[in-house]
Amino acid sequence: MQNNQSVQLLKAAIPFFDVPIGETIDFEGLFRAIRPFVGGREGKLIDLLLQFFEMQHMMSMMQWMKAMQSQTENTSDMMEMLRASLTPEQQDTVDMVTSMMSMMQAAEEEPAAPEEEAGKAERDESVDL
Repeated sequence: MQNNQSVQLLKAAIPFFDVPIGETIDFEGLFRAIRPFVGGREGKLIDLLLQFFEMQHMMSMMQWMKAMQSQTENTSDMMEMLRASLTPEQQDTVDMVTSMMSMMQAAEEEPAAPEEEAGKAERDESVDL
């Protein structure tokens, strides 16, 4: 223990290791708890790991929304009901994910033009590593 910051970091981390045998540690919660006490390269690494967790949440939400969309024909009413129960920040996230899903679905349905395929092949061949 070299300084007060180290003590604070340990105080923030200890509760996450107090789990029964066989249960998993909440690493996302642990990283969020210790982030204010970590700087430099370690802080950047923790930020990167937290972004990974956020990406996982987004992907999981996208999969859930896609499953709901395929099961329900009247998704617009359901989405409005869902949006009404969310905070403004969560509503923004849902809007962003919905837009991403729409773009992905449009890309899947739209076949690539032959010119685009030829251009892509030319670009792929001209890349030197």
